[in-house]
Amino acid sequence: GGDDLRRAALDDPARFASARLRAGAEPLPARAVIADAFIRFVTCRQALTPAFASGPFDALDAVETARLRDGWELHLVLRGDGLDDDFDGLPLRDPDLSALDPAARRDALQDAVLDAWPSLAGQLDANGDLPRPPGHPPGLDPTAIFLARVFVAVGAGNPPERTGAVIVDNWGRRILPHLGLLAGALGAGL
Repeated sequence: GGDDLRRAALDDPARFASARLRAGAEPLPARAVIADAFIRFVTCRQALTPAFASGPFDALDAVETARLRDGWELHLVLRGDGLDDDFDGLPLRDPDLSALDPAARRDALQDAVLDAWPSLAGQLDANGDLPRPPGHPPGLDPTAIFLARVFVAVGAGNPPERTGAVIVDNWGRRILPHLGLLAGALGAGL
């Protein structure tokens, strides 16, 4: 609704932009509606086939899924003023390893990769759900992946009206390169 749009129109959009977007040639608007794009995997039932009833059911017309198909959902989530100033909305940053010598850098990188999984594995809630990653909106599946942040330039009035082009910040998400490219970027031969 209109209230959500008003709350998502922020006067300092640069604090939610990635470093690459802030340093780019295209200037950010003074005021923008900010939305995050998330993608989520879903399975889609494609066909039903007759089956024996299971459990306490006594039915002659029981059916079950015959085929599943992979699908996806794209969520565009408005970013309001609910994010505090200490969190820029981007995923957690990894430590800077550039000052380490190549052997120590390689060891620190391998330790960071291997230590990353247990931090989420033991934190399931009472329902067995994963915890929300930082910046993940409440109510959205925690397995949804952040794709990009969208900035829509708006004027100073309320309700906000679009005044400029849409800017897509594709550099705020985490990208995992293959090992050879990563080793080359870090200066460590593997």
